[in-house]
Amino acid sequence: MDSLEIRPLTARSVVLSTLLGVHPPRLPARYLVRVGDLFGIAEGTIRVALSRMVAAGDLVQSGGTYTLTERLLARQARQDEARLPRPARGTAPGRSPSSPPSAVPPPTAPRCARPCRRCGSPNCGRAPGCAPRT
Repeated sequence: MDSLEIRPLTARSVVLSTLLGVHPPRLPARYLVRVGDLFGIAEGTIRVALSRMVAAGDLVQSGGTYTLTERLLARQARQDEARLPRPARGTAPGRSPSSPPSAVPPPTAPRCARPCRRCGSPNCGRAPGCAPRT
């Protein structure tokens, strides 16, 4: 089996990844050049990528500072949202899986014809051993 080759990041990818990861997404060119240097990308290569990205409408340049455009700001917002923890499956909103069940109101369901054999509730019918709803 061939070994997997890891391709180096492009200057554009380093700049975009950096700006997408900072809040607010605005950095001076000298900082972006330093980040490029961490990835072995020459200063000239980063500066050319910045110019091309401004020309392509990916970045806005003002006073030596580069900022993401609206399209990429929307992408940043989607990425930020995707990083937020999601509630566990089957967990009520605002309740963690470790919070006690009593913290969540019982779901509204039609009343059973007879009380649950296990808990005595007329609304249950869901736990193992409960009377089925009729």
